[in-house]
Amino acid sequence: MPVLRYMEACVGASPSHDGLSSQDDDVAAMAAGQAALDRTVDAKNLRAAIEDRRRELRFREKKLGDARLAEEAWSKAWREACATCWLGQREIRPTTAVVRETLEALSELDSALEKRAEWTDRIAKMQRDQIQFRTEVDALAASIGLSPSSDTLAHCQAVVDCIAGTAKTIGRRLEVEARLGVEQDKARVLADETAEVQAQASQMMSLFEVGSLTEVDGRLRAVARRAHLEARSTKARDELLEGVRAETVEQAESILDTIDRGSREAEITICSSP
Repeated sequence: MPVLRYMEACVGASPSHDGLSSQDDDVAAMAAGQAALDRTVDAKNLRAAIEDRRRELRFREKKLGDARLAEEAWSKAWREACATCWLGQREIRPTTAVVRETLEALSELDSALEKRAEWTDRIAKMQRDQIQFRTEVDALAASIGLSPSSDTLAHCQAVVDCIAGTAKTIGRRLEVEARLGVEQDKARVLADETAEVQAQASQMMSLFEVGSLTEVDGRLRAVARRAHLEARSTKARDELLEGVRAETVEQAESILDTIDRGSREAEITICSSP
């Protein structure tokens, strides 16, 4: 190698008459040679490193070119994709970051739209219920003779008050009708009893062939007196039969005749005696 030959030449050319100086020169030469060798190695390493960097640069430049081509292809595809949807409606083409944020917002917007639709449906139902409620209140108010009003709640309260008053009136009426029904039942029973009494009176007047209940009463009293006299007569007869110890009136009369004849004969005998 050139460096080694240079070191050998330096060593061979050193003078031999002075030993100490020759050794110093050898050391210096060796140091100079080592330094030159180190510089040669460093230069070789630098050239290798430069070559590596050049290869890496070429590789990176190739990668950069591929990336730029891929970017251009992606940009073209992105432009075409944007042109086919709502992203291409704006003059400025949105970036992917903007689209990503937009899609994230759209995912949240979906739930928000569902809630909005739900609330919209509830509001529509409430409005429909309000209209139906107002219509029913107006119909009830018209049926009971109340004047129309724009205040639905006040109108409804007026209807409720009117219906409550009517209910109280109906309740009182039902109570009066119930009492009237009781009185009518009593009157009906009394009429039936009166008709029965009149029928019995007519029957009794027809039986006794009189024209009034007063005459019927006289006849009944006469019947009662006759019944009383008959009872007394029956009692006297029974006492008589018991007294004469007879079973029939005829036997009693025969016994009494016999007693009466005996009494007269006895009186005649007493009168004819001196």
